[in-house]
Amino acid sequence: MKHIEHDELFQNLSGFLKTKGIALKPGIYTRRIRQGCSLLSDTINLAEQGFQRARTEIDSKLDQMRKIITQGPPSSSSPRPPRPRTAARRPRKSRSAARTPKRASRVVRAA
Repeated sequence: MKHIEHDELFQNLSGFLKTKGIALKPGIYTRRIRQGCSLLSDTINLAEQGFQRARTEIDSKLDQMRKIITQGPPSSSSPRPPRPRTAARRPRKSRSAARTPKRASRVVRAA
């Protein structure tokens, strides 16, 4: 995006208002409108600079992530031994045991 000059917004606004039949004459209102346009142009320019700075930072971080991902996991000098498979499994609980509700014990405190 191009840099916006301080007086550029005011000129465009006054030109637009002239086409609608409103002429801005020198005075307090015109001065305040000019100050507002100047402040708005500064804000737009600073926001654009911030967006570009953030965009370059994000691009560099993404490039770092892509580089790490393409490198793959680090190779170890000695491979891990495979886990032994156990044939015995834990027995499952029966459904009737799972359905029996547990009783909550009440604690009574003396006041």
